[in-house]
Amino acid sequence: MNDLNNPDTISIPVNDSTREGLISKYAQAIVEDMDMKCLMQMALETITSNLTSYTNEELETEMLETYDHLLEEKVK
Repeated sequence: MNDLNNPDTISIPVNDSTREGLISKYAQAIVEDMDMKCLMQMALETITSNLTSYTNEELETEMLETYDHLLEEKVK
C-alpha cells in the first residue's frame, strides 16, 4: 500500500516477518516522545504489574537479590 501523499514511500505490511521490527520501532518512538515524568510513571506501572504475578517466594527472592533493605523494619 503506497502513501498517496508521498510517492517516495511505501507502506510496510504487518506480518510475521515484519512484526518484531515494527514493534521495536513503535516502542522506540513512544518512549522518545515521553517526558521524564511520563516515562517514570510507565516504568512504575509496568514493574508493579509484572511483580503482581510473582509468588510470595519469588518476590522475596527478587527483593533479597536487589533491595534487601526493603524487607527490613527498624526496631524501636
